[in-house]
Amino acid sequence: MIGLIHSTCLVGELLMLVSGTELKISNLFHRLADAFTLRWMAATPAALAAVTVAMTVGGPSVLSADDSNAIVIENAQTVLVTDITLAAPIAGRVMSVAVTEGQGISKSDVLVQLDDRRAKAELAAAESAAKAAELRSTSDVDQRYAERTREVRMRELEQSIDANKRYQNSVTATEIDRLQLVIDQAGLSIEQARKELEVAEAQADEKLSLVEMAKFRLSEYRVDSPVEGSVAETMVSVGEWVEAGAPLLRVVSLDPIRVSGFVDGRVHGSELKGRPVEFEWTQSIDGKDQSIVLGGEVTFVSLEVHPVNAQVRMWATLRNPDQTARPGVRGTMRILPAVSKAKSPAE
Repeated sequence: MIGLIHSTCLVGELLMLVSGTELKISNLFHRLADAFTLRWMAATPAALAAVTVAMTVGGPSVLSADDSNAIVIENAQTVLVTDITLAAPIAGRVMSVAVTEGQGISKSDVLVQLDDRRAKAELAAAESAAKAAELRSTSDVDQRYAERTREVRMRELEQSIDANKRYQNSVTATEIDRLQLVIDQAGLSIEQARKELEVAEAQADEKLSLVEMAKFRLSEYRVDSPVEGSVAETMVSVGEWVEAGAPLLRVVSLDPIRVSGFVDGRVHGSELKGRPVEFEWTQSIDGKDQSIVLGGEVTFVSLEVHPVNAQVRMWATLRNPDQTARPGVRGTMRILPAVSKAKSPAE
């Protein structure tokens, strides 16, 4: 009991000591504040105005990304930019497959050929019909015959009228009416020949359009490569029947290639687009691990921020002319500082 009372007294003395120290420190801060206030009040109005303007213009400080620093993204992964599955544009039987898996191809190379014999025959028939229509459209025989007939009948009518003037009633009125009718018929024949020529020209144009349609249909039996790259997978064999839309083969291209990663969406956003990028990974060459670096630039930054970790997906497009980088490679992506544009002398 005596020990408890003694401890209580010691605690009371300690609290009094601490209270006294706090009081002294508090008094010291009050004296410093008063001195600072007096000096501040003695400042010139110009200084006060300058401070006020600086505070107003500067505004609150906001955390932002520093474009002068590189952003390092670990475990970035390469993915394909060009990965195309080519399908049959029309139903038919596979006549030939001109490529094998892993083979390099150029743009417009023929990859798969379907049976096009019927399409070729249809094209030949369309071309023959177009040639016949062209001959009809350029033939003006009927028009020239009608013009010549009218010319002869008009001369015959003039002679009959002159004969009646010399010898009255030497040519009957019925004969003169008949000659006039023949002349009128010749005029109508000329007009009809001209119209038929116009129709023939239109028909010739129609036949030419049918030729183009037949050529297009023939081209559908051939599957060409839309890009330069390599064949990743073949899905058909010679002699196999395929329906329209059936997959035939898959074509990929390694140049360019894409590297994908994630950045902090609270700090970074679309301002990263266009910034230069380096992607580095380690690859075994001749039994030795070597570091390889490819360059490119940021081409996409997602607008969606992950609700849990606040990460934003982004990717960069890399130049890969030697095709050293393949899809699925993991490495380090460095988003380098933005390249500043040189100002013109006028600026």
